Amino acid sequence: SPQPAPPPRSPARRHHGAMPETTFHIPSLTDQDAADAVMFVLHDLPCIHQADVNLPAHTAWVSHSTMIAPEDIAAALAEAGFEAEVRG
Repeated sequence: SPQPAPPPRSPARRHHGAMPETTFHIPSLTDQDAADAVMFVLHDLPCIHQADVNLPAHTAWVSHSTMIAPEDIAAALAEAGFEAEVRG
């Protein structure tokens, strides 16, 4: 009988690396209101799988499909007033 699949190590690993993961440095990410606004922008975009904001580090982490480029995500953030630098 087929072996059961091993449990995923973390939610981000469910797709075995098929989802690109990009971290953005956002200097204006300085308080919870900004974090909420950034999360709203990220969740409003198509092809976003998961997103998380690290307020102390002023970064946002995004797991997204290959249908959207990191530059497109950064452009959406910039349009919302959050200049974002792609960190890889």
